[in-house]
Amino acid sequence: MSTKTKKYLYFSIMCIGILGLIASSYFANIPDMVRVVAYIHGFSLYFQSGVYVIVFVQILTFKKVRNLITIRHQTEYITKFLIKLVILDWFIFWICSFLPYAIFNHAQLFKYGKPTYGLLILMLHMLVMLMAMLIIVSSYYFPYPYLIVIFVIFITLMYHYNFERSILLPRYSHIFNPLWQAMHNEYY
Repeated sequence: MSTKTKKYLYFSIMCIGILGLIASSYFANIPDMVRVVAYIHGFSLYFQSGVYVIVFVQILTFKKVRNLITIRHQTEYITKFLIKLVILDWFIFWICSFLPYAIFNHAQLFKYGKPTYGLLILMLHMLVMLMAMLIIVSSYYFPYPYLIVIFVIFITLMYHYNFERSILLPRYSHIFNPLWQAMHNEYY
């Protein structure tokens, strides 16, 4: 791998870390971690989509030289490298977004509900993001790679709006139930 490619990969990993730190500082005043990730739309809409785009651009840098990689019989090596890179990106994003939030936010991390349900919601959200990022690795082989990114963003938003907000969050706490919010005239 050339030094230019290594520098670009280091730069993109650093951008993902900075994006995680921005996400952490943007939601620093909100007391519940589950509310930040699952209830407020900014995390799923903007920050995760930004990570998907950065990962997609990382993969496109290797797609340009795919023919040379195929001739040298290094396709399997590059696929393993891209999977490791995606897992590293995912790990850095979550560490950079949760660690400062957990350290500097002096409120409870699971203020509105049970910690077991809250941890389950967070783990499912993280797992969906990891699976979506691994699907982006397939854009290395796909002839129309931009459709993969659009599909991944669509899947993430459908998970967030249709499953996480409507099914998981009301089970985590009653204050996220739309009927309870309407009856008490309190919207979070």
